[in-house]
Amino acid sequence: MTKLIGCVAAAVTVLAVGLVAWADDEKVPLDKVPAKVKEAVKAKYPKAEILSAELGDQDGMKVYEFEIKEGEKKWEVSFTPEGKFVSAEEPVAAEADLPAKVKEAFRKKYPEAKVVSIEKETSGDGAAAKVVYEIVIEKGKDKVEVQFDPEGKFLGEEKVK
Repeated sequence: MTKLIGCVAAAVTVLAVGLVAWADDEKVPLDKVPAKVKEAVKAKYPKAEILSAELGDQDGMKVYEFEIKEGEKKWEVSFTPEGKFVSAEEPVAAEADLPAKVKEAFRKKYPEAKVVSIEKETSGDGAAAKVVYEIVIEKGKDKVEVQFDPEGKFLGEEKVK
């Protein structure tokens, strides 16, 4: 009987951990976001309006993720609870808007690919900033995200859900 209880407890623990990992980011009302984090967003994007906030996890680190808007342009940015910039994800409207080297390398590697969406992800600040172009394509029945740096170097691909 003790063995059975131990097995059930282990199964419940595994299930609970799996559900926590699967759960979406937690919506946070803007008035509940720490002032220093909102100030950091406004300092980096002074003309942007903060539309929404979520508390999430990015590569094992807690971050506040914001949807912001400036004019007609909307994008997502993330900051640590201490107010340090982590990353920005900006949609790229069309393949034609990619840098020439990225577009050329992408079409050379995936000549027949149907593009679903494109994002420019920037992580880090200043000289340490890193830019990656993420292009989601249809590959057979799957959707795959392919990644290139600004010079057109292929960085990898992974299936997306």
